[in-house]
Amino acid sequence: VTQLRNTTVHKRDYIFGQVGLIKQGQDTILVTALHNLVSENEHNGSDSLVAQSAFLRLSNGEDYDADFDALSSKTWKSDLESLNLRDGAVWSYGHDIAWGSFDQEQCKELGRVPALEAVNWTKEQYVVGLKVAMAIYTTREPESDENNRALFSTDKLRTCFGYAEHANIYTGEIVGVYENHIEHNINTYTGFSGAAIFLLDNPNIQHQSIKEEDYGKVIAIHAGCKKALEGVNIAFTIGCIPDGLKGPPCSW
Repeated sequence: VTQLRNTTVHKRDYIFGQVGLIKQGQDTILVTALHNLVSENEHNGSDSLVAQSAFLRLSNGEDYDADFDALSSKTWKSDLESLNLRDGAVWSYGHDIAWGSFDQEQCKELGRVPALEAVNWTKEQYVVGLKVAMAIYTTREPESDENNRALFSTDKLRTCFGYAEHANIYTGEIVGVYENHIEHNINTYTGFSGAAIFLLDNPNIQHQSIKEEDYGKVIAIHAGCKKALEGVNIAFTIGCIPDGLKGPPCSW
């Protein structure tokens, strides 16, 4: 479980989002939401540069560099093609997924790291009602409503919303399926974008088309909520993993 911060901002305590560790063959590669890599640098007064590099904090508390080498250092937000969601709403970052790898100098230091496999599903295999979850790690408390902070103790809020410096598991289900994305109702907060959503293993409630070997695999990447759609959560389906990405050997 990892937390992503962008090196172009030079604030090591600034939270940009989550990074999933995905198993590809014997390697571990990285995946996050593309918008997590947008810097605060201005271009032509409004657009922001998409960075190629970032650094990660693993749940063991150590920091590592990451290369998102599938991206061009000349890519700007305005170059990205918006993606239609539904009911006239759009997502300005398109298919909001970015793939990357650990800095090669650090692969030996990392050794073997745990990672999840990803599914290679067709749209028909994404079904409303599938039970899903994501693991989140942040260095600060997950955000909650200010009214809750006034009504409940810190311990009670941590029980409900999760703990800082811990891996917290949040669960829910798919509530909508579309061409390139799904909608889900997992409880989410600021800093959760880029988290890998994986399939839960309850055969009594899962769809008959789901195979047992799909349980625990990554099916989508959480991007955020869309206020224009009444705050529903958006996640983009995995699709094909790009070739040529390298990382430390996977331990799972």
